[in-house]
Amino acid sequence: MKGITVMLLSCIFGVSSILAQMTQVNNFGTNPGNLTMYEHVPANINQNSPVVLVMHGCGQLANDFANETGWNDLADQFGFYVIHAGQSALNNSGKCFNWFSSFDYTRDLGEAMSLAQMVDYMHSNYSTNTNRTYVCGLSAGGSMTSVMMAAYPDKFHKAGIWAGVPFRFSTLGSNNKTPQEWGDFVRNAYSYNGTYPKLFICHGTNDNVVDPLNEGRLVDQWTNVHGVDQQVDYTNTSFQGNTNVTQKLHQDNSLSDTIVITYTVNNMAHGIAVDPGSGAMQGGETSSGAFDVDFFSTYWMADFFGLLSTPTAIIEENELNSIVFKNINDDLLVDSKNINTKIVSVYSFSGQLLLEKEFNFSVQIDLSSFAKNANYLAVVNSDLGVKLSSFVFSF
Repeated sequence: MKGITVMLLSCIFGVSSILAQMTQVNNFGTNPGNLTMYEHVPANINQNSPVVLVMHGCGQLANDFANETGWNDLADQFGFYVIHAGQSALNNSGKCFNWFSSFDYTRDLGEAMSLAQMVDYMHSNYSTNTNRTYVCGLSAGGSMTSVMMAAYPDKFHKAGIWAGVPFRFSTLGSNNKTPQEWGDFVRNAYSYNGTYPKLFICHGTNDNVVDPLNEGRLVDQWTNVHGVDQQVDYTNTSFQGNTNVTQKLHQDNSLSDTIVITYTVNNMAHGIAVDPGSGAMQGGETSSGAFDVDFFSTYWMADFFGLLSTPTAIIEENELNSIVFKNINDDLLVDSKNINTKIVSVYSFSGQLLLEKEFNFSVQIDLSSFAKNANYLAVVNSDLGVKLSSFVFSF
């Protein structure tokens, strides 16, 4: 953080006027951290469903953050439970989670214990999958996510941090630590021999509240905890055709699993990335701490968590901006009414470029080269790199 005190993380976000659909839970445990719990339970949810714990940023309410992130909408669509944790001015005048307090970042004490009790409540009162529990947050909530990963690695499978700091970040001293030193903070938090959570990170390059250097510190900490190097194994400087979003993957030693995935958003300030709209990969709401950058980061966090199922719309004819997608003999036909040269790019939902072809009027793509029952995004760009249309398909 750029020479700031803890309180600089407070009172920077606006208030949403739309009330998210969730219910307050009053008796979820002893609640030593004096936090507030809200639950979102989708209608007709399946048995043995996942759980996501969500923490807002400073100056926010849980309802506001629920609307901005779009977590409840995704839960309704894909079938999982959401816990929204709330902070109060009694605990912190800026409504920041107290990630920097030893009483609150220690296992079985303070706010960390309250958050763990919220998770336990959901597993005790609903048909959930205890092996599919996830945690995420923004700013102070993101920093508290680091706490939960370190103090309760046995409860969480994966985590997501928007503009947060690593576990045991110092608000006063130096944070020029080696990956080993950052990793030792986690290992010393709780004696644990199991697998630690894997991590999704999203940070804006113009963040003047939480220094973007903390993205790298988080990478150092959690790659070290997982026993892998800090080398980037895959880079996409134009994620899903968006030149303002750079995706980087840090994988395990066999390059078969992603340990840390980062999304760096060019020119974005302190907050979360959203893409309001009704498209398959659009969602969230804008505010002073949620920015429309054509990147619905919650969606891709949910994808990293493994929460997304196959879209209900299988390949069908759709016409968007004079681009027509058709299923022709189990091939994907992309037909353009515009004579200008186009490039059709097919991406996996993890963001990896699978295929790219240049065409004028139409191009036919053989789907047999792709994995069955997998989901892909076809993006059609002009020769100037302008996104014309996109279509989610599966087969």
